[in-house]
Amino acid sequence: MKFCPNCGNKLQPGDKFCEKCGYNLTQDSQNDLDKGDIKKTTNKAKEQLGKQAKKNTTKIQDKLKNIDTSWFKQGNHKWYTVGAILVLVFLIFFVGRIRNNGGSLVPPRNITFSKMNGTRVWLSTEGGKGKDAIVDYIDVTKNGKFIQYQIFDDNITLGKVSKMSNSQLIKLGKEQDKKYFDESINEVKAYRDGKGQIGLQDDLMQNHDLKRELKLGEEVFYSYNGSVSHMKDIKFISESEYNRLKDKENKGIYVGLNYPTNLLPDDSNIAKFDKRQYNALIKNMQKVKYLAPEWQKIRVKNSTDDSGNKITSQKISYDSIDEFNDSGTFNKNVMSLSTSQKEKLANLIALSTEEFSVGKFKESESVSNMKQQHIVRLANNVLDDSYYEVITKDFFKPNRFKDDMTLSDPTSQTIYNSRYIGYQIGDDNYLLTKAQNNKQNAVFPKPSD
Repeated sequence: MKFCPNCGNKLQPGDKFCEKCGYNLTQDSQNDLDKGDIKKTTNKAKEQLGKQAKKNTTKIQDKLKNIDTSWFKQGNHKWYTVGAILVLVFLIFFVGRIRNNGGSLVPPRNITFSKMNGTRVWLSTEGGKGKDAIVDYIDVTKNGKFIQYQIFDDNITLGKVSKMSNSQLIKLGKEQDKKYFDESINEVKAYRDGKGQIGLQDDLMQNHDLKRELKLGEEVFYSYNGSVSHMKDIKFISESEYNRLKDKENKGIYVGLNYPTNLLPDDSNIAKFDKRQYNALIKNMQKVKYLAPEWQKIRVKNSTDDSGNKITSQKISYDSIDEFNDSGTFNKNVMSLSTSQKEKLANLIALSTEEFSVGKFKESESVSNMKQQHIVRLANNVLDDSYYEVITKDFFKPNRFKDDMTLSDPTSQTIYNSRYIGYQIGDDNYLLTKAQNNKQNAVFPKPSD
């Protein structure tokens, strides 16, 4: 059933004029846009806009429900609808560009890392800036803040990522950073088994102090009364206390230092104690939670030429993440042993030191052998799984530390169809980002900026 759009009078099929008011009904046929046409036009726009357009369209539709639509009965509603859709298309397509360009519709001619305008993904490389250069970090800057993701796989190159979008690179960075953490256990196993570094996880393999600690074990510092051949009242002390007292031994109080496994006879099976240590460490590592990178503000220190009018390099300071704790953790954990464990360890130190000291007891060889066997049995009881669980705790403990990189010599490089711009950050290391056009360059700001 149709009605006159002018007076609301009921119409008959085929009427060209309203019998009541004389309104020309044929002029509406050119401007008539029913709901099916609107839906068809809207769906077409949605297909062009993609996922982001769907979200914005939903918001706009919700707002349109509260808008007075009496104007729709006029003759120009078709053009209003088309115009609104075109505006929507414009806003969605260009708002992303404005955001990435730091508030400007046109990409800037020059960019600077330290300014962090808009959103940019930076790739840190080792081995140059060519297509085979390895990406070891993915850094993201956004509205004055910075976040860094560590890369584990050593086969991710500039060439492989050159076709990735920013969102794909950020997703890759998050996945690789988690993998860097997860593979830490395999790094410990590789060192235990005498193998080389796996992937780019070098927090253990490139730290000689940590490897030495794993190889030699914990250092036990203690004070005692009596003589080396007859030790009494053994008390465990910190390394700093040991260093303070070692040159001031007096009043019958002395200090000592030992690796527990060194207390055993030379022909002892040391390997089983090493195995206990590694098993306990891995067990503790499995309890540790992943520490994710966080957005942060950087600190910038500029270096200029002799005139002071031109910046030649920038030192960028920030917080980075190391998966392993500082060396010396094993030594500190000795003080965390239970009273019972300390008493047993003190007995082992006293007995073995007396037996193998310069002032050995003058006993028969058979008696000496019996004592050595007793020492081995005692060590097996003292240096058990529970002992090493205490000693190895927090050896693996993701932590934030102060890090920095120095930017120098702005550079550019074309990889296939992508042009990269950025800075040199080491002898063969670079920090690069995709240029938005062939004329865009990475520069340093003016000292006054």
